[in-house]
Amino acid sequence: MKFFGIDSKQINKGYFGVRRCSQCNQINDVNLVDLTGTQCVCFFPIKKYPTRHFLVCSNCGAALEINEDLWNYYNSYPYRFDKKTTDEIVATLDVIDQDLKQQGVNIKCGEEKNVNSLNMIFDSLCKKFDNPQNVEELVSVYFSK
Repeated sequence: MKFFGIDSKQINKGYFGVRRCSQCNQINDVNLVDLTGTQCVCFFPIKKYPTRHFLVCSNCGAALEINEDLWNYYNSYPYRFDKKTTDEIVATLDVIDQDLKQQGVNIKCGEEKNVNSLNMIFDSLCKKFDNPQNVEELVSVYFSK
């Protein structure tokens, strides 16, 4: 506890999934880190600040804050994939992406011409992994080039 000022604590919650890092532009594992703070005067806590959530790139350490709406959406998932399952899905997406590129197709999220292809990929992964929210997250992260 600080004598005067904000006493902050960083809590590493561990593996959260994968993200395309805005700094190193690679798909990397990210850890969830919560940051809490308490305003102190003469060692007495007088104000507690809300917890802030960050995803931290395992490669370069860049942090991305998750806003409250996105945090609430992530909390609505029935469960999050573990690292092994996420790695399996990313490896599957690598194969699909390489096959499509060999045929001259470059898929990017947000482009109208790719909606049907993305829906087919999403549907096939949902049949196998049965967590539509987490599958959607991984597909959109992977193809957000």
